[in-house]
Parts: sequence; C-alpha cells; structure tokens
Amino acid sequence: FSPIQEVRELPAQPPRLVLHTVEPADSPEAVAAAPASNYALIAWDHGAGIFGSNYDYFDNQPLDHLTASELRQALTSNSIPQLQIVSFDACLMAMAEVGHGLRNAADILVASQEVVGAEGYDYTTLFSALVDNVAASPAEVASGMVRSYQNSYNSNTNGWNTQSAVNLSRLEALANSIKGFTDATAALSAAQWRSLSKCFETAIGYADPDFRDLGSAMRAVIGETSLTSDLQMAA
Repeated sequence: FSPIQEVRELPAQPPRLVLHTVEPADSPEAVAAAPASNYALIAWDHGAGIFGSNYDYFDNQPLDHLTASELRQALTSNSIPQLQIVSFDACLMAMAEVGHGLRNAADILVASQEVVGAEGYDYTTLFSALVDNVAASPAEVASGMVRSYQNSYNSNTNGWNTQSAVNLSRLEALANSIKGFTDATAALSAAQWRSLSKCFETAIGYADPDFRDLGSAMRAVIGETSLTSDLQMAA
C-alpha cells in the first residue's frame, strides 16, 4: 500500500480541485505513484443533488462548492483516467441527473438519495470486499460499499438508509425513456396536468421537497386512470 499523503486545502474550483486530488502538483502524480487497473474517487462533504456537492462552510474561506457541470468537467479531463467508481459521502447525490452527467467519467455511481448522517461512511468496513478478495471487481467493491452503509444505518429511523450502486452505462437509456415520457405530456389537458402533478407530489420525497423518487412517481402515473394511455405506457 502507498502511504496516505495530505495535500493543502484548495477552493472548490474545477478542474483544479479534482485534478489536484488525483494528480497533486506538489507531489508525485497519484496515478503514477500508485498505478492500478481500477480507480475510485470518493467526494466527501455536503451534497445537494443537482445543485452540486462539496459545499465548504467552515474553513474561514469564501463559501464555495462544485456544481454538477463543474464536477463533470473535472472528471472528464484527459489528465484523469476513467474511474470505475465515483462515490459521494454526501447527502442527496444519487440522482438520475447526477449519474447521467457522470456517465462518461465513471462506470458506477455509489451515493444516497436521502440525507447521509453526520458520521458519513464507515471507512473501517467500506472496502471489506477488497479486504476479503484483492481481486474483487469494481461491481463487487461497489456492492460492498452499499452493504457497509446499510450496516451502519439499518437501525436509523430517519429513512437515511438509501445508499445504492448504479451502473452508469444504463443512464443514457434512462434519459431517452424520460424524454419519451415528457414528450407524451404534450397531449395532456389542464385537468390531467393536475393529476400528473399529484403523482409527483405524493411520490417518495427527500430532505429537499423538490427531489422525488422517480420509480415511485412513475408507479403513481401508471395507476392514475385519468391520464392518457400513451403517458402510462411511457411511464
């Protein structure tokens, strides 16, 4: 194992922050220093889904964060290898929009739909899959990360046990399906639009009331008889 190396704090300005994390300018390049067949990156700090991540409030510096587009810009730089896992030890980052934006930068997204507790990940068990099998695949490591999180939060009564591992190669197809769904809304009457809004308002929600579980909302659409058959089929 390579020794852990601390680097100086930098503002959350891409691609400088992520590039410095992966390839520190004041130390040997991380990839060159520890070459590997697979790479993972964990972004730790506050998260806000489509609005960004790595909000920094407590360093006596101007408030700053990474927007979703800035993170995508940083991670798709030619200087950074394809990541097998990108993970957020942060709240609200397991969103379709976030995954779609990172689909060309990483293979698997590990994140939570809901708030992550102040304790965050349990780093003593997070990589148990690798401890048990140094040849574990990225999918096995990602699954182990989810299990570690579940074990940490399975007794939590706030509904925070929502960690998942998502195959990002499926996100383009999901985006196309969502476009088909939105196209089908063009034929809705005003009354049907109200019914559709109700489906989303009553879907599973999270700490941000605008964030709704897509599967929950689509199941409500399928069960709403006042909506068009085309829209229900698209759902």
